Amino acid sequence: MTTETQTRGAGYVRVSTDRQETDRQIAAIRAYAAANDINLTRIIEEDGGAGQGKGISGRSKAVKGGRPDLALSYYAALASENFGTLERSGYADLLRSVVSGEITVVIFYALDRFSRDTIELLLLELILRKYGVAIIALNSGAACRTDTAAGKFSYRLMAALAEMECDQSSERTSATLRNMVSRGEKVGRPPVGWRAILDSSGHSTGQFEHHPEEWKLVEEAINMSDLGASYAEIGAAIGKHPSGIKRYLDSAKWIPPAGPARPAAPELDLSSGAPATEGKPDPTGE
Repeated sequence: MTTETQTRGAGYVRVSTDRQETDRQIAAIRAYAAANDINLTRIIEEDGGAGQGKGISGRSKAVKGGRPDLALSYYAALASENFGTLERSGYADLLRSVVSGEITVVIFYALDRFSRDTIELLLLELILRKYGVAIIALNSGAACRTDTAAGKFSYRLMAALAEMECDQSSERTSATLRNMVSRGEKVGRPPVGWRAILDSSGHSTGQFEHHPEEWKLVEEAINMSDLGASYAEIGAAIGKHPSGIKRYLDSAKWIPPAGPARPAAPELDLSSGAPATEGKPDPTGE
């Protein structure tokens, strides 16, 4: 039975890949709400959208792209409560419920299920506090609430840890690839838009460069994505199936493993503008 004084809450769940399920997250949120007399009005399950699957990243494309100007624009839109620009429909739906006064608490299974970006998580806490809404992060049983001093401190600490863990995961992947290259092991095909640099014998040097034709498609896909285009719209523009568009967007984030050092570029003769080695034997033999 619901009373007027009972806390009204909404749960939010997300997975990163289509192979994952949200059942455990939903069960934990329901159990916490029942045990703490919270009227759980709804559970918002994030979806990647039509033709894009259930899995969706916890970081905005604007933030992941490595361009500070786009990241700042994204944060500014969020701070001004322009929720129509958000990439995740469930995210926008949740924030509209906050602004409308429909809920007084938001429950996450774990903070990184909502976002892995520290600045975004801090902005979220400020926006919700403006409307008197608390955040509850369960984090495998150790619930953290932002309506207490200790809980607010824990939330901000977990926000920083969520981003650090994401960054460290990328670093470990890159380090593994670099070690494989240094041992002469094959690291597989590079992402779309990249190609291996070959030596004069046609063997891989362990280094990579942009594939001119494919990289044009990668850049077009990224530009359209930054403007809010769907996978279907991007696919139609570059002539690829929507299911493969994520590969093109992810290519820009790939950090090539460092192979053997390439020959240094020839120094310029500043008096003539010509390479200082011009007319001398080429040490590379090419």
